[in-house]
Amino acid sequence: MIEFNGTIIVQMINFVVFLFIMKAIIFKPLIAQIEERRNYISSNQRKIQESLAKLEESEKEAKLMIDEARKKAQELADKAIKEAEESKSKVINQALEETRKSFEEFKLNLEKEVISTKEVLLKDINIIAEQIANKLISSSVNEKISA
Repeated sequence: MIEFNGTIIVQMINFVVFLFIMKAIIFKPLIAQIEERRNYISSNQRKIQESLAKLEESEKEAKLMIDEARKKAQELADKAIKEAEESKSKVINQALEETRKSFEEFKLNLEKEVISTKEVLLKDINIIAEQIANKLISSSVNEKISA
């Protein structure tokens, strides 16, 4: 059987003393080191989370800036196209107006030429009519004299 003698009690006391010494010398610094490491890790995790949040925010801002820049570029392109269309219309309208003016001038000149030609022809007609009349009269007179 198991005998209880003084050595067991001494060994138990030695063990308890050993535990207190271990606790004071090894376990406290070890636990403090473990706690410090936990704090360091959790601090780094918080920093990582904050950095990720800032990164996401920066990405959103960059995307908004890119979208804004695209929108402005599209607006500028639309404006340039609109101005080009207006300029094109203006040039076409000017060309049409110049063509109309040229046509009106041509028409007026043509009408003037027609009028002057009519006047010349009327004068010539009168002269020709007189000549015809004179020839007819002279041929009638010549026929009457000959007859």
